[in-house]
Amino acid sequence: MNLKFPLTFGMVCLFVSGLFAQKPVPLTEAEKQKEYKSIKDAQLHPDKVCRLDLSGNELRLFPLEILKFKNLRVLNLSNNKMAFLPPAIAALKNLEELNVRSNLLARLPMEMTDMSKLERLDFSYNQFDSLPAVLTKLKTLHKINASDNSISVVAEALAKLENLKEFDLSSNRIVHLPDAFFGLTNLSKLILDSNQVDVIPAAIQKLTSLEDLELNHNQIGVLPAELCSLQKLSVLGLNDNRLTTLPPDIGNLKALTR
Repeated sequence: MNLKFPLTFGMVCLFVSGLFAQKPVPLTEAEKQKEYKSIKDAQLHPDKVCRLDLSGNELRLFPLEILKFKNLRVLNLSNNKMAFLPPAIAALKNLEELNVRSNLLARLPMEMTDMSKLERLDFSYNQFDSLPAVLTKLKTLHKINASDNSISVVAEALAKLENLKEFDLSSNRIVHLPDAFFGLTNLSKLILDSNQVDVIPAAIQKLTSLEDLELNHNQIGVLPAELCSLQKLSVLGLNDNRLTTLPPDIGNLKALTR
């Protein structure tokens, strides 16, 4: 019995010390802000990589080496030639911003549902014909840029994005504004320039947090009176539409500056 106790105690000590050895090292503010420009450099300090910019590298495949950077918060893969993102991207649990602008993407993997810290997503200038279904599961999103695609369909479930503040859908093929838009009560900026929108529904009045509404280059012929109830609206873009009159209550937009 006396011989077994020291061995057991020693094993416990080794186990506990092992746990502490695996504990992530706190990062300084400088380390959080440092931006790595290559995987080679990032691999020298994998636990300290918070920002990685691989834009404009002619990448056709997602580099799986990125998955080793467990503290990664900002990932820029814009201006490459990737046709898909692997489901394994969901392993980046700490990612807050993902930029895949100007690639060849037509979908996003549903596994991205597990990226519970993602706040900013840019998939503009790709090949989407509808908004990715996974968006409705990413309830932490604050900002989405889906401009310059071929999107014509907006899912009703989009209304679940209760934290969304900025939404850019410019240069797509949207004709009608679905009811889903009007459940986004925290939305402060909505950009729908260069679509085919012909009517602004009266339900626009539900967007009480809206400060910037951009509807330039559409087919709008009439503004609803309900638009004039948006007391926080400071920017209203309506260039190049089919308007001939303005609502009598347009002067009620006291915050309007442009």
